[in-house]
Amino acid sequence: MPIEDDRNKFNTDFKDKEWDNAKKDAFGNLLINALIEIKNKLTTNPVNSESFEKPTLEDVKKIHDEINQIVNQRFLITTAVISIFGVVAALLVRENLNDFLVFFVSFLLASLTFMLYIFSYTLKRTLRIFSTYLNVTGSSIWEQQWEDYRDYEKRNENTITWAYSKGHTIVFMLLGGFSIALPFVITGVRNPNIYKIELSIVIGLIIFLIINIFYLVIECYIGFRSKWDNEDKLKTKWRLVLHIPEPPDNTQ
Repeated sequence: MPIEDDRNKFNTDFKDKEWDNAKKDAFGNLLINALIEIKNKLTTNPVNSESFEKPTLEDVKKIHDEINQIVNQRFLITTAVISIFGVVAALLVRENLNDFLVFFVSFLLASLTFMLYIFSYTLKRTLRIFSTYLNVTGSSIWEQQWEDYRDYEKRNENTITWAYSKGHTIVFMLLGGFSIALPFVITGVRNPNIYKIELSIVIGLIIFLIINIFYLVIECYIGFRSKWDNEDKLKTKWRLVLHIPEPPDNTQ
């Protein structure tokens, strides 16, 4: 076909200028609406608008040093509690204290043991914040594999992994139990007829037992219930702060 005939055919097919302009306007409105929709999605989804910045090697080393320091502090707390218990027990045995002071000092010892355990647990919570950060950011293969190992024992063997935290709790519970039994043993040896005492003293002994048993129950509940660590919740917080998407669910 000659070029001139082709041009005439083109002009004939699109000679209706009003229809051609309407088509252009419709296409322009469609394009504008699509761009507005894309813009709204980007502004309401911070995960896509902000990128995650992986920690440097210096940051990872610093966090590992903090974790090691916390583990060492918890070990020092345990040894300090054992030493304090030995000193106080020797004092109660050697010194000729009256029965009231024996029970009062034993109560203070049990209270001190409980408070140091709570302090040790707060250190553990701080440690979990650091370790979950390393896990979420993929900065430590050890943290990920340690979690996989605990999940394996829980899922396949239906057991709780026993490590230093469980042993730590057992030591504190034993010291708390000895703090309860110690005054009864001392006063019972010195005064064989101690159980023939007044009602007011009996009430005091019952209160002594209730408070100290309460200490032991709290320590056991914290030490042997892994949910109190809230590692899943800590990892979720880190992902929200660092704008890291949730991993796919592989449990199904």
